[in-house]
Amino acid sequence: MLVTWVALDPASEDNGCLRFIDASHHELLDHKPVPGAPYHLVPDASALDTSQESVVPAGKGSVIVIHSQALHGSAANRSSEWRRAYSCHWVTPGSQGD
Repeated sequence: MLVTWVALDPASEDNGCLRFIDASHHELLDHKPVPGAPYHLVPDASALDTSQESVVPAGKGSVIVIHSQALHGSAANRSSEWRRAYSCHWVTPGSQGD
């Protein structure tokens, strides 16, 4: 699976741009669904090495391509500015979900 994320507004550290745990795609951690959001899977926070986190600001119209196993997320929007984006997941015909 490949994920694309398109910034519809500028994404900055203040408005909660994407963050990645560097090289996290090399070792898949167990993920569990967030209560009430069965398709939002997250690893146990104690398993994350946040010292390896990279912040990725993006200008309006930027496209970020994400490896499906890379740990990523966004922080809270602490500004009065919008942080809208369009995300799409691309899978091969043989991909299966649970």
